[in-house]
Amino acid sequence: MKPQACGGEARSFHVESNRRCNLFAFGENDVARAGRALTGFNGKRLMYRDSEMKSALHGRKQRRQMKVGKKNLSFTKRKLVHGPESFSFSIDVYSPETIPMVRLGEYMTELAKMLGEQESVHFERVVTGSTKLQHAIEFEAIPKVREKLLLLKRGLAGIEPAKHFNNINKMLKADNAVGSYSEAGKTAAILSFPGRTQVVQETIVSKQRGSIQGTVTRVGGADETAHVQIVSGKQKIGGCVTTRAIARELGKLLYQDVRLHGAGKWLRDQDGQWAIEEFKIEAFDHLQSDGIDAAILELRAVGTVWHDDPVDRLKSLRGE
Repeated sequence: MKPQACGGEARSFHVESNRRCNLFAFGENDVARAGRALTGFNGKRLMYRDSEMKSALHGRKQRRQMKVGKKNLSFTKRKLVHGPESFSFSIDVYSPETIPMVRLGEYMTELAKMLGEQESVHFERVVTGSTKLQHAIEFEAIPKVREKLLLLKRGLAGIEPAKHFNNINKMLKADNAVGSYSEAGKTAAILSFPGRTQVVQETIVSKQRGSIQGTVTRVGGADETAHVQIVSGKQKIGGCVTTRAIARELGKLLYQDVRLHGAGKWLRDQDGQWAIEEFKIEAFDHLQSDGIDAAILELRAVGTVWHDDPVDRLKSLRGE
């Protein structure tokens, strides 16, 4: 059968391989393209190069997919591995070579108490430049520490964290320094310690009558004025004075709870904390600690007269 021409005169090409192949028919335009492609090659070689190119392209695509897959896998592994994170406390005036070891230990102790989670906070190193106490916090404790730092920043932390924050700030002020707490390697501060830049507040003195209560721990004195010391919570109040007669009665209540009444002098320091400077005891109450059952029985023993119509009684008392 004679081959049909495609846009020109039909021509035939005899392609050699391991065995004789059939004739292939091409149009004139097809011959020109085929001639350029077949220059120096036979038909078998052309088909081989075409399949080789397809195989190479497919292999390259597979390698690219494998590479991307490995990258995604390694990224996933990095996200799944939870380890400790590093933070640093910076002091601007010292360097690792100039800070006294005792002072460094004091800063580290107060910092650990402020952060809490002491079993999960580990010292790493002192970074050069200004003194930076770099430490690692275990993954499980990081949310708790961050929450505590946020509360300290807002002034809403508990008594203990605020106490240690103030202690660090006082130390910085005494060292004429400023401090900051941040993530290691970052400049943005999570919490700032004003230190020497803190505005000094005027001490306020207040004299007024009032009452204080606590446990009697000491009664004595060699002069006419007797001195009394009580403990209220964790605070020692030692500026109490009274007469010998009242002191003898208070001596009978040593290590018992009392409420003292009199005139006192209160001071508010630069940190805004109130403290009793002196208190003159004029009377006292012995606070019984018999328990809630005894208190209920005592209330039941109180004589009470109930009126037939309490609403009318209330109206009469109001003058209605």
